[in-house]
Amino acid sequence: MVRRLFRLNSTLVGLGLATTLVAGCSGQIPSFTASPPGSHSSTVSTRPSGTASESAGQASPTVSPSPGPTYLAHLDAALEDQLPSVVGGLTLTKFSYPVSTYLASVTGGDSVLYAPWLVKFGKTPDAVDMAFAEDDLPPVHFNLRAIQVPGADATALVAALSDVATKAGWPVTTNDYPKQPLVITDPTADPTKAADKAYVHAKGDVVFFVVGNPSLDLVSIVQALAALP
Repeated sequence: MVRRLFRLNSTLVGLGLATTLVAGCSGQIPSFTASPPGSHSSTVSTRPSGTASESAGQASPTVSPSPGPTYLAHLDAALEDQLPSVVGGLTLTKFSYPVSTYLASVTGGDSVLYAPWLVKFGKTPDAVDMAFAEDDLPPVHFNLRAIQVPGADATALVAALSDVATKAGWPVTTNDYPKQPLVITDPTADPTKAADKAYVHAKGDVVFFVVGNPSLDLVSIVQALAALP
């Protein structure tokens, strides 16, 4: 998918997360998508003091070189490590930053779901991190995400996200793929052009998403889900 996540590809069944991800990226796309690593800005947003991550002793955000022509933010290396580095023989590039950075860089799509979802757990987008793992070769084949909500329970996280999506008018289903993911569809996305679905699975206090471009096949979806914790 181009990188719009709350708009998964037509092949990916999952959450339609919208857009170009990093703040400063251009060409935003309303859907379940992340922007290509090469289009990410080297700017990294920092959290205000007193957030959950800082209280846990997390180091200040840094910027590390990516395999591409630019630099990607690596705010939460531990969360990135929970995502696979290789799926289907493809090496994935990882990056991370606060959910608020993602929300500031996109319009519509899955961006409308996160704030009301996090508030159910007493969290704000500034205090919660999200990590990405995706391949660099266009069109992006794999786009995996992880959002950690400290102190939350896996079952409650998925149930709350399902509730928020349903109330927003987004179709929500389940299937028997590996991890038995929740499938959320962005009804505003054109599945022939952008990712409109995301497969959602949680473990502990981390929610994982599998999103992909319109050409992603079922085998690839299963491979990605199987590679998650």
